[in-house]
Amino acid sequence: MVSAIVLPMVVIGWLSASKLPALLEQAGAEAMATQAAGEPVDAPGAPFIAPPAEEGVARARAEIAQLSALVEAERVAGRPIPWGLDDLYELWASAHPGTAEPTDPFDGSRYGYDRSDGDYRIWSSGPDQKARTNDDVRHDSRSGATR
Repeated sequence: MVSAIVLPMVVIGWLSASKLPALLEQAGAEAMATQAAGEPVDAPGAPFIAPPAEEGVARARAEIAQLSALVEAERVAGRPIPWGLDDLYELWASAHPGTAEPTDPFDGSRYGYDRSDGDYRIWSSGPDQKARTNDDVRHDSRSGATR
């Protein structure tokens, strides 16, 4: 009777162990193809793939311009500009209901946002995927420039 219970468990364990690496590899390849096609990846822990630098910089500039326009619209309307990153993205959600929030094309997270007095900065981590380095795409309200 014990062998009737143990044998199937051993067989199931062996099949799982022998097939699992191939299944994981296939799932990872499918997730990478989906993300490369610009579609969201629903699998938790799926690898993030950044676009080519030129494409990512163009997307970051466009999305940072949209976020900056929201902040400036608040300023023009006489309302306070967002205090922090969550406030900025709440403003995005209220202005663009049902639209996915913009994410940094280089690291897949939210863009960076700092506020000091009435000035602010919004940035992307850039092609090196590290924030606050020379390759960041950033907008500084003091100069009005995005570089």
